[in-house]
Amino acid sequence: MDDCERLLASCIGTLKGLGFDSPIADTRFPLPRVPVEHAFEQHAGFSVLGHLDRDSLYRRVIGLGLRPAEDDRWDDLFHRVFLDRVEPALLAEHADFFLTHYPAPLASLARLAPDDRRVAERFELYVGKVELANGFGELVDEPEQRRRFAQERELRPHAGKARYPIAERFLHGLATLPPSAGIAMGFDRLILTCLGGDDLDDVAFLPWAET
Repeated sequence: MDDCERLLASCIGTLKGLGFDSPIADTRFPLPRVPVEHAFEQHAGFSVLGHLDRDSLYRRVIGLGLRPAEDDRWDDLFHRVFLDRVEPALLAEHADFFLTHYPAPLASLARLAPDDRRVAERFELYVGKVELANGFGELVDEPEQRRRFAQERELRPHAGKARYPIAERFLHGLATLPPSAGIAMGFDRLILTCLGGDDLDDVAFLPWAET
């Protein structure tokens, strides 16, 4: 997250040096860091960490007046509430912020926080009300990653998806990795946000229509 802030500050400084009035020129650092739990409590009215089982969250979603599908998984239910209630409220409150401490069911390839196993060391970066990046501390625990893969593998047929074999080479490689972190940043989105454009084709090296 600190690296992201330094990158943004450098971009803004460069644009100012060129005399360009960037729409994010007034961004103030450090950016707010909003835990997902706090965002749900404030904007959805309940603790998402208190509803980490699917049935409990399903009842909460119904209580909000939303209409989940009967076969929605936990992550489907989370995103129904997040996209309908939480994210719009966050974007109305902050133009630039980090959304941090994602619930453990959304850990993906992230490690769980050592001080609270209900959340993962995962964050997303929003700048100018645009989601720019998704980063996390990498999970390098082979048994835990194997457990997650096996769990996902069993769930895929219920969603009409193929059940892929376990990636053994990847799992064996985890044992050789040191503590690591990574981030996926939308470079085109970053440039577009800095320049104040509204169409990615304006800044893309290869416009979408030509790919």
